[in-house]
Amino acid sequence: MSATFLGVEQLDAGRLGVLGARVDELVHGAAASRCLEGRRVALLFLEPSTRTALSFEAAIDRLGGRTVRIDPESSSLVKDESLRDTLRVLAAQGTSGVVVRAPWVGTADVVARFFDGIVVNAGDGVGQHPTQALQDVCVLARTRGGRADAFGALEGCRVAIVGDLRHSRVARSVGRLLASVGAEVVGVAPREWSLDPKALGAVGVTDGIDDVLDEVDVFYMLRIQHERVGANERVDLSGYRARFQLSGHRLERARPDAVVLHPGPVNRGVELDDIVLSSPRMLDGLQYAYGVPTRVAVLEALAEEAGWGL
Repeated sequence: MSATFLGVEQLDAGRLGVLGARVDELVHGAAASRCLEGRRVALLFLEPSTRTALSFEAAIDRLGGRTVRIDPESSSLVKDESLRDTLRVLAAQGTSGVVVRAPWVGTADVVARFFDGIVVNAGDGVGQHPTQALQDVCVLARTRGGRADAFGALEGCRVAIVGDLRHSRVARSVGRLLASVGAEVVGVAPREWSLDPKALGAVGVTDGIDDVLDEVDVFYMLRIQHERVGANERVDLSGYRARFQLSGHRLERARPDAVVLHPGPVNRGVELDDIVLSSPRMLDGLQYAYGVPTRVAVLEALAEEAGWGL
């Protein structure tokens, strides 16, 4: 039986509450189930990844499973084998799940259509990155409400998502999930990298961080996605820093309890300076700590949905 996590729209209030509660238990030392005992899960990563790939690998290991990493450069995909045929090979070899990352929007949906088992979207082009969104919303719930499932504490929380919105799958997932729990999201981006507010779940988009500096509770900072920026687009880093970098001086002018998140990797000295990166208001350490528990919780829920038992 199949079970998928492809986008944040799958997280209704009930499912979000269950996952958040389980993340909180795991963060506080609860043991993971062994629901993947004797099962193989493929990491089909067609784009580079460090944090996401490592956290899924660790989560699969904690759940008793075995990870099969598929490197596109050394697999038959480089010989123009179709994704569908790769999935047929995985199924024939007894693979139970696929965690997929790809540069094309909708790839995870294709995998779910042709693979009978667990499928998780670990990032599809500029589409979505739902486990990153779940992780970071749990971090904010913990920060504001004391628990990873205290989503009511995010009601009315003002969040600025700052940077390259147009090329960011994380922005689309985080913004919509935050909006679904009652947060007020605003986008901040250069006009050429802006996005329809509806795609972010945002109330609006502005083109300078100073416009929202003293109005928001959370700065969710994004890197410039150089790998997705068009060859004809000129990136003026000096101008970008002047209008969009959250520096130590700017953070001093923000609300005293405002916090900072970043999905990584950070372009140090571009969207954030060293002062902010070393500030106790920077929550990247919590984000890293929540990475594995979030993926464990997601995989447990999908295993139960697939009828594998816990």
